[in-house]
Amino acid sequence: MIEITAKNIGSKEIAGMQIPTSPAESQAPQIWQQFMPRRNELEGTEDDVYYSIQDYPADYPWGSYDPTAQFTTWAAREISKDCILPDGFSQTKIKGGLYAHFIHKGTSACLSDSMIYFHTQWLPKSGYTLDKTRLHFERLDRAFLGPENPNSEEDVYIPIIPNSK
Repeated sequence: MIEITAKNIGSKEIAGMQIPTSPAESQAPQIWQQFMPRRNELEGTEDDVYYSIQDYPADYPWGSYDPTAQFTTWAAREISKDCILPDGFSQTKIKGGLYAHFIHKGTSACLSDSMIYFHTQWLPKSGYTLDKTRLHFERLDRAFLGPENPNSEEDVYIPIIPNSK
């Protein structure tokens, strides 16, 4: 069982590489393979901290599982305000606000189990709903030992808003 809390965070300027993907045909490994050799070209604010970002379109089918539904995935890091963006990199902003936060322990392939628990168990009982206007992301620091390491930890952040009354 994972422990999920609501957490306010500040905005972050992010730069990295992005690619269209879907649950059925994940392109995440490919974008990380492109990003990691070039990561030090970005002037970051934290050493060895990276962000795996999911940017879902407004019409993403949250109500029903569609393994072919497209979204954009990023391999990125936080950048300094005066960072000059090298060729091949894109920039975005993680907007501050309220996020559901939990630590996923295990392989990246098992992250889907944590996400199923979040969407089917925690969220319906939480008093919150998804904020479909903000990015979802995982913060990967020194506790992340690689996508296939069962001892890896990822800080997962999912944007939420209080339910309307």
